[in-house]
Amino acid sequence: MRTEVNFRGRNCLACGKPLVGRMDKKFCDTYCRSIFHNRSKRTHERLIIETNQNLRKTRTILKTLCPQGKATVRRSIARDMGFSFEIFTSIFPTKGQLYYFSYEYGYMPILDKRGVQKMVIVQMQPDKHVSIYDPWQYVKRA
Repeated sequence: MRTEVNFRGRNCLACGKPLVGRMDKKFCDTYCRSIFHNRSKRTHERLIIETNQNLRKTRTILKTLCPQGKATVRRSIARDMGFSFEIFTSIFPTKGQLYYFSYEYGYMPILDKRGVQKMVIVQMQPDKHVSIYDPWQYVKRA
């Protein structure tokens, strides 16, 4: 039976426990290795991770509010569910209005006759042809 020893006082980079085994070992186990790499990745990719989480949440809320492919709901309902209006994946213009999409679900802000803020929520149909949005079409020459 071989006895494992801690070489050179090396400790796990994730949890700090003394390392036992190979001399080039850096982590106790795969769990500590994953934690270490996730921490280091998050420091320089925090904005990307948070943005993707918000996009997924926004898409989930739209899907929940629009189970049949099209729905109209009050803005306050989506807001109370944690909807993020300032983040979206694409913009689709139609008849002077803009749809803001989070993946395949989108919404168009509207006001009803009494001035209540609402959202027309739609699900993009895969068989429909979607034109490419060109933001420079609205830019005026300086």
